[in-house]
Amino acid sequence: MRILTKGPDFGEILQTLSGDRAAAILVSEHSRPSVNGRYYHWDELRRRTPPDGLSSEEWWFGVKMARSQARRMLPFADTSGRLFSYVLTDEALSILHRIDQQAAGRIQMPEVVTNSATRDRYIVAGLIEEAISSSLLEGAATTRRDAKQLLRSGRSPRTIDERMVVNNYRTMQNLRRDLKMPLTVGMVLDIHRMVADGTLDRPEEVGRFQQTGEERVYGLLGN
Repeated sequence: MRILTKGPDFGEILQTLSGDRAAAILVSEHSRPSVNGRYYHWDELRRRTPPDGLSSEEWWFGVKMARSQARRMLPFADTSGRLFSYVLTDEALSILHRIDQQAAGRIQMPEVVTNSATRDRYIVAGLIEEAISSSLLEGAATTRRDAKQLLRSGRSPRTIDERMVVNNYRTMQNLRRDLKMPLTVGMVLDIHRMVADGTLDRPEEVGRFQQTGEERVYGLLGN
């Protein structure tokens, strides 16, 4: 993993700007949280051409000041006790607004609500997309197009990758049917059995918890 370059010392930049009124005004004019729609880290910003009359360090100072003023704090802290924060840029707000509009349009269409056939098609399409996305995240070697053709054709899977897609789809169909049932240990094991059926090197491990002494299984992010 590439280690990002640490940003410049703000105290030194501030000292420079305090003695250069023209530069300070120019910094304030270019003080925005994002640059051309992108939320750059210093390691990326320093590789780009700054506005006329500013150094990369002065440009970064203005960007960071704008972000500091716009940030919203979260009730979570890192190991040093510093709170996490985030900034909603104009570009992010615009994207969120489009999502609201498009999602609301799909959900509020009268035909979807009143026509059971249309509603079912939307539900099935959603289950297919979720099954494919989950399988790809798990490492299934297939494309979205091939996976959709597999599920829509109803044919039996020929490879482990296809089996992962089919298993996920069938599992979500069953979960949709059991949405109102209380979650139990038995249900968790049933879900594992349905998802992992025919995909493990050791079939005896399907539908059960790992046992003491067995090799631990970790995800992509470690333990």
